[in-house]
Amino acid sequence: MGEENRKEEKMREMMINQAPVEIARLRLASQHLTHTPFRSPAALLNHMGGIQAQDLPMSKWAIGIRIPGITEAEVENAMNQGEILRTHVMRPTWHWVSAENIHWMLDLTRVHLQRQSGSWNAALGLSPDILTRSIDILLAAISENEYQTRDELVSCLQAANIDTSANRVSHILMEAEFEKLICSGPILKNKQTYALFSDRAGKNPRISREEALAKLAGMYFSSHGPATLADFVWWSGLPVTDARKGLESIQNTLGTCQFNQENYWFTEENIPAVIPKSDHFFLPAFDEYIISYKSKHIVIPDHHLRKAVSDNGIFRPVIIKDGQVTGLWRKVKTKNKTEIDISLFTENKKQETQIRKCFQFDLAFWGQSLIL
Repeated sequence: MGEENRKEEKMREMMINQAPVEIARLRLASQHLTHTPFRSPAALLNHMGGIQAQDLPMSKWAIGIRIPGITEAEVENAMNQGEILRTHVMRPTWHWVSAENIHWMLDLTRVHLQRQSGSWNAALGLSPDILTRSIDILLAAISENEYQTRDELVSCLQAANIDTSANRVSHILMEAEFEKLICSGPILKNKQTYALFSDRAGKNPRISREEALAKLAGMYFSSHGPATLADFVWWSGLPVTDARKGLESIQNTLGTCQFNQENYWFTEENIPAVIPKSDHFFLPAFDEYIISYKSKHIVIPDHHLRKAVSDNGIFRPVIIKDGQVTGLWRKVKTKNKTEIDISLFTENKKQETQIRKCFQFDLAFWGQSLIL
């Protein structure tokens, strides 16, 4: 049986069975957790569009787990060189994006981001005049010193009698990011810095809004599929009308399957004819495999959801087996060592031993000795 016939047979089988576990396994493949052609963070992000980066240390592992053999230092180097940027570009929350894509992505999402932030700014007393003055202060400080940490920028605002209480600084910084004035600089002394957008992202040719919608939709469904329109709306933060236009513009290039009377779209060529049954994956907090879909029930049973995702929206580091979340893991630092703590939803000593054995292959990413 040829490769294309095997793919068609797999899709028919999934549509007949309507099994969430099959959709989950296909997502493992499309998200490049079971296999990957990518060898650099920028190449990975050019394909995936964005990787959520709310938790900086964990988000480096979100890149690392998708590029076998890469180290945390290499991910940091890509950030320090400006090949990848950490900024607010979707929903809005922190995302890793490539410098190659940041221009058109912000051109596409900015109006919706600012529509959301407008009500927050008003509630915080951040009038247009205060925002303009605050951003001018930030730009002057960064222009003079090239790279500035958040704490250094806060000091500059306070010196100019700008109220920095109640999370106002986060919104001032986001507004400057939306306007393509600042973005992430290199990591200095274990802290992210801010830099001028023009210095880090350079100039890229503009594309039309229609092209941008199609491009973002193509990135999402090829790297996150099978996924629904509602999933794409959630991930991108775009209005439903815009998201639907993006999907419809590439729909004839996608495969589809159904579950619970919903269409799930994906790019067939990114999914191998035979998907190997996975060993365990140790996904970071806020990983795309879970957070990038509106509904989580495909990979997390409802009765376990609050163990993996807290009531206030904190996505914990999880253990995946055959596409399903089966437990949690975390690094526990003490004075002289770092240990890995594992908590399975269903206690199984044999499985825990297997998990620890699998984790041995991931330890080189951090370049440190971890005790399992």
